[in-house]
Amino acid sequence: MQGARKYWTDLADALKPRIQEVYDAAAECSFSPRGRKLVDRSMAKGKLSGHVACELLFEPAMLIGIGGTPDDMARLSAICLEIPFAGDYWVWEPIHTVHAATFRALVRADDSRAADIEPWLSVGEFGEPGRPLHEAPLTDRLNGRRLEQINLAQYKRPLSLGDVSYAIERIRELCVMWAYGGSAFYPRARLDDEIDVVKELVGDYFQPHHHSTSDQARV
Repeated sequence: MQGARKYWTDLADALKPRIQEVYDAAAECSFSPRGRKLVDRSMAKGKLSGHVACELLFEPAMLIGIGGTPDDMARLSAICLEIPFAGDYWVWEPIHTVHAATFRALVRADDSRAADIEPWLSVGEFGEPGRPLHEAPLTDRLNGRRLEQINLAQYKRPLSLGDVSYAIERIRELCVMWAYGGSAFYPRARLDDEIDVVKELVGDYFQPHHHSTSDQARV
């Protein structure tokens, strides 16, 4: 147990400066002072071990996914590929959602690197890409079963750091649904619209009048 803890601590020490480098570059172009505070919190408290701590580490990544550049997301996914799958899909979910957001950003930018990320939307028991998916749970997810539990109706701008975490949870789910192709009830066009709604809600975390590369791709 102690050896495993040291392994994850050492890996985080190696990868977090590289993650911060991407975050800092994105913050310079895209994030407001409020967004920079999110980056500071993520780097101070986020870890690679444990689901909640890993989600915290990659919260800025999800904002970059909807308001940054495909290049920044590709860099983040490349770093995530160095994080081994430890056999627990729930702990892996924050990494999975980074790949989903990257895949969406690259596809929308007509970037061929999307093909390199697509196999990593799923992993097998030993961390190999492209594990078989369980059809029934995935169908439920693509039909919005998990998404509809993340209700932002009562939230108003400006969101606190605590509240923005909940909004980012909805972004994660929308990106995963998009990456898997959506469903008849939630086609990709509707998912894009839903993401735009959340992006407006978290707008105080972006620079004023900010437009992402992916926004321009839709015009």
